[in-house]
Amino acid sequence: YSPFVPSRIRNGSAGGTERAHQPHLRSVLDSCVPAFVAVCVTCRLLELLAHWLEVHSSLMDIKEDPQPRQNAYQVYHPILSWDADAVVKVEELIARLYWQLQFHALPTVCAVISGTTYAPEIGSVAVMASCVASVGCGGSVLAGLLAGCSVAYLSKRALFACIKLNVPATMTNVLNAGGVGCAVALALSMTGIVGCLAEFGNLLRNLVRLT
Repeated sequence: YSPFVPSRIRNGSAGGTERAHQPHLRSVLDSCVPAFVAVCVTCRLLELLAHWLEVHSSLMDIKEDPQPRQNAYQVYHPILSWDADAVVKVEELIARLYWQLQFHALPTVCAVISGTTYAPEIGSVAVMASCVASVGCGGSVLAGLLAGCSVAYLSKRALFACIKLNVPATMTNVLNAGGVGCAVALALSMTGIVGCLAEFGNLLRNLVRLT
């Protein structure tokens, strides 16, 4: 195994092998579309649910009255019979889930997809390292793509170094899956590139909304 030799795939028609083509960044983004759609729809549903709770809790005076009156409206809407503490806890749960989906889910997906796409030969090691590296993405999808590409580049070379140095298999997995991911996360966090990528992503988002 050597990361410096181009990967080759078997050519079924000719019976030989040919150089494997590196996937384009556009194909990586296309692979992330299902997760993007699911997260967007879920976030929108959470926004509607939070708005519904806010409107109806204020309508029934749940927050002001610790023991709201029971009427026909509450019989058909059992959630409105909750006390103020229960409603606040549900709102906090919704806000927490919304934040996790918005700032962690998409960067992690982009990091894992790009990492496994550009380093398919190391399999689950790329998945674990990409998940760890996504911690330093700061909610930026572009930083997630960069983290995955960095993991793919570094993991292959770290694996090559471990093979040359006769490092045991368990320690090799630890260094590649954990060490490389932590190194990429620290590099992204300490260099300030995440903030630049986040601002660039916001600029692209605003341009798309304007058009």
